[in-house]
Amino acid sequence: MFLENLTDGEKSAFLGLARTLVHADGTLNGREEQVLGSLTAIAGEPVAEGTVEDLASAFQTRRAKVSALLELVGIGLIDGEYQPAERAMVAEVAKALGFSESELTEMEKWVVRQVALWDEAAQFWTDADL
Repeated sequence: MFLENLTDGEKSAFLGLARTLVHADGTLNGREEQVLGSLTAIAGEPVAEGTVEDLASAFQTRRAKVSALLELVGIGLIDGEYQPAERAMVAEVAKALGFSESELTEMEKWVVRQVALWDEAAQFWTDADL
């Protein structure tokens, strides 16, 4: 949703963070694997390697930092469960990007609302009464 706000180098770093996130809870489910594959295809960039701090340092503007963090929270929620290990990893990224805990909480709330709207929209596609 927000990858267009990132430069090529930022996209590569984001993919590295996303890969770390989907493995944070020790399992990789089909939905997470699908999302990671889709993001990699959309970004069209290689997945960067490095620590969270190294990867986070690639983001240069507030817009890029917020975009990456919102995307990561969305990935954490993709399977319907924001696991503690995923939340901890996202919090680590947020801290490395310079965001406070309260800023992260507000972004998480925003993403939860967006996921609920997405789920609501999906009901239009599956509603047999239409």
